[in-house]
Amino acid sequence: MNPFNLSGIFAIWSFRRELQFVLLAFLITLLIPIFAVILLTNAGIDIVSDRLATINLQTHTIDIHDPATGKVIKQLHITAVWPVLGVVTLEFGESPDFRINPVLHY
Repeated sequence: MNPFNLSGIFAIWSFRRELQFVLLAFLITLLIPIFAVILLTNAGIDIVSDRLATINLQTHTIDIHDPATGKVIKQLHITAVWPVLGVVTLEFGESPDFRINPVLHY
């Protein structure tokens, strides 16, 4: 066995803490593009969904668009109660059980 090989192994073993820092920095550098792709795809979902379906608040219709051309493929006529603006209270009605007794029984 060559004594120079043993001294090289000992030198690497003595720098194990520094090698951990270098390895950690290398792994973080490799993970940055993965995080960027995840963030961009999550941000892109909202952009794409806004382009595929639009809501017309005046006529209460939903337009479904073709992804390739952007033309309206289908129009959905909805009959729904839109959310109320402001505070909603039960001032003139009965209080449900969960408001009377805060301990919920499942």
